[in-house]
Amino acid sequence: MTYRAPSEAKNAAAWPMSFGAPRVPLGAATAMRSRYSSPRARRPSQTTSPGRTASTATPCGASSIAVVRMCPSCTASGAPWCDHPGQPVNGPVIDDVRTTRRRPCLLARLLGEPRVEDPGPLLQEHGGDAEPDASRAPGDESRSAVERPSHDAHVPVATGPLPAAVSDAVAGATAGKETGRVTEVIGRLVQTAGRGRVSRTPHRRGRCTGAGRFARNLGGVRYLSTRDPQGEATLSFCDILIGGLAPDGGLYLPESYPQVDADTLARWRRLLEEEGYAALAHAILSLYVDDIPDADLRGICERAYTAEKFGTKEIVPVARLDGSLFLGHLSNGPTAAFKDMAMQLLGELFEYELRRRDSSLAILGATSGDTGSAAIFAMKGRPNIHVFMLSPAGRMTPFQQAQMFSVDDPHVVNMAVDGVFDDCQDIVKKVSSDLDFKELHRLGAVNSINWARLLAQVVYYVACWLRATDGLEDADAREVSFVVPTGNFGNVCAGHVARQMGVPIDTLVVATNENDVLDEFFRTGVYRVRTSTETHETSSPSMDISKASNLERFVFDLLHRDGARTAELFAGLSTGEGFDLSGDPVFGDVRDRFGFASGTSTHADRVSTIAAVEKKYGVLVDPHTADALKVAFDVLDGGDVDTPLVVLETALPVKFASTIVEAVGREPEIPDAYAYLRDADRHVMDIGNDADLVKKVIVDTLTQ
Repeated sequence: MTYRAPSEAKNAAAWPMSFGAPRVPLGAATAMRSRYSSPRARRPSQTTSPGRTASTATPCGASSIAVVRMCPSCTASGAPWCDHPGQPVNGPVIDDVRTTRRRPCLLARLLGEPRVEDPGPLLQEHGGDAEPDASRAPGDESRSAVERPSHDAHVPVATGPLPAAVSDAVAGATAGKETGRVTEVIGRLVQTAGRGRVSRTPHRRGRCTGAGRFARNLGGVRYLSTRDPQGEATLSFCDILIGGLAPDGGLYLPESYPQVDADTLARWRRLLEEEGYAALAHAILSLYVDDIPDADLRGICERAYTAEKFGTKEIVPVARLDGSLFLGHLSNGPTAAFKDMAMQLLGELFEYELRRRDSSLAILGATSGDTGSAAIFAMKGRPNIHVFMLSPAGRMTPFQQAQMFSVDDPHVVNMAVDGVFDDCQDIVKKVSSDLDFKELHRLGAVNSINWARLLAQVVYYVACWLRATDGLEDADAREVSFVVPTGNFGNVCAGHVARQMGVPIDTLVVATNENDVLDEFFRTGVYRVRTSTETHETSSPSMDISKASNLERFVFDLLHRDGARTAELFAGLSTGEGFDLSGDPVFGDVRDRFGFASGTSTHADRVSTIAAVEKKYGVLVDPHTADALKVAFDVLDGGDVDTPLVVLETALPVKFASTIVEAVGREPEIPDAYAYLRDADRHVMDIGNDADLVKKVIVDTLTQ
């Protein structure tokens, strides 16, 4: 294992655009490492083991990993946390969600208590001894008990009897003087669970008992693993935000998709027009996120999606190419690729939640070209986040390498793996499946296995649909189809989620390159995993993937959310096995129920499409977008869809200069923002295709 500056990437000679030979190798590991203080070592007083009460007055669930039980007296009184050391712990589990001093447990929120910086007023009200808040300025009484909003200000008043089962469960959980109040509040919650005209399928009850968990399952959004045979949804959005991959190896999905109707879509249309993309993102995320205060979530979206970052107030412009053919421009962000659409939001979400937990995070990711740069540029400069990014050695374009490896930040570690992207992705999954290692080093994920990233991508499907139907008669009911270039199935999986929500999407066309494992599956029902030697190195390298991780989410839905069968099908992929659904009746649902179709293209197709699109429309596109456009032309020629067709752009042409030169005879223009990459030093290490070596780099970096 050596540190190096990759001046002799094996494909560099084939590309006419060179971004300069890197001049300064790393030299030593210390150039890329900084000391990582373990949160456990720094904050032992905040950790409470399961089955124990805190020794001081701390909020319920102060530890990010502990299940905190309330003592009987605090349980009976309905206190939001327990401050009675030495009491026997035999009460019900009130809350096992990850919380901090800044976030009272759900029972407190149900009782109407606000989210406060200083828990003192609440402790005093519930009989605890409050410590003064050192951060509060003298004389600042802005969070005093007198000025706290009333309980009724937090929960809309609704009339009607509370179901007997709910009332009995709450009474049994609280068994004290607050029973009537909790019953009243949860009754209102049950009757006002939807937001506006959005409805949800009722949630099943989770494993835990108690008023807090019971109320969450009634009124909140819970998440489950695609491989859970019980199908029990017990986790909130922030519970799954950091980790990415479920402990059983599955991927997270909401227990059900919120359903939107024409009124909601009309409201979103006005919102996008009057308040912009960030406001639309907030409205959509609010349907899936119930454990971040509304004002905070709005602020996160507004910081993520700015004209300064994306070069336009529209964030996602949609251009009509011809008749019913549109191009959704997703590549205006900091790294000139569509991955910025999700990564900028993910960076804000991570920083918010880590600050709330007073914690830190080590991100482990894999990239085939664009994810790495987008993740690094979204996370760099955030002091509580480290980024470890794996990429296939020599398989990215010179621009992609220069952009990703140019970042000189002690919290960013680039590793060039001797293999293909699937090898990098397998390493990420293997390391993440070591739960002890993952917990000890606080590993998180930014690949599209992370639900938050996928959710962020749902927003641009809605925005593109709104803009493609603008001005049409009965616009809020008009269907649109999408053609999506994809390798790992994350981009198009977000479209699947949008369609399942009720957004009027007719067809989702999967566009692949020569690595056509997805096209083969959607045509035949056979999912045949390719080996590294069978994975082609193409001119659309971000799609050079033969194990599409996010396909698991779709297959889970296709199998009527059968977690046991999903686990059986996908467990063998790591050993090169595939599966065959061609003889299963559910395969007919792929097109009829879920609206999927597919197509593929070759290098010759990409080159000719780039040339033809520029000549006819005056638009220069990158090779991945050319894959999608070629498939779109096939779809239009075949009459397979009769709706407007939106092709989603992948990246700007500057990232793939060699193919552009081959297609149009000249190099693409280099935007001023990227001119520095020509002479930028590069910071990267060579590493073998070995998960243990990657673990060693992580440990060395975080502990030195």
